[in-house]
Amino acid sequence: MPQACLTSDMVRLMGLTAESLDKVVYWHDGQCADFHGLPGVDIRPDTGAGVLRINMPQAWLEYSDATWAASLTLGRRHSRTDAGL
Repeated sequence: MPQACLTSDMVRLMGLTAESLDKVVYWHDGQCADFHGLPGVDIRPDTGAGVLRINMPQAWLEYSDATWAASLTLGRRHSRTDAGL
């Protein structure tokens, strides 16, 4: 089965702890993340919805809250909305 290729830039946007990031290795000449060092991570395509579903145990994340988004993932439009602009 084909594997999704998540780049290091994509992985940095996930909000993983420093310890978790150290456990992620890369394949395909260092271009694609391998999450096998993080038990419980499940990555599956949902072709019907056109999305890649990533289930990540909270233990690997810096912070966990249903309403929180990693600061690195907030775009300019999102920042303006948060600032009330």
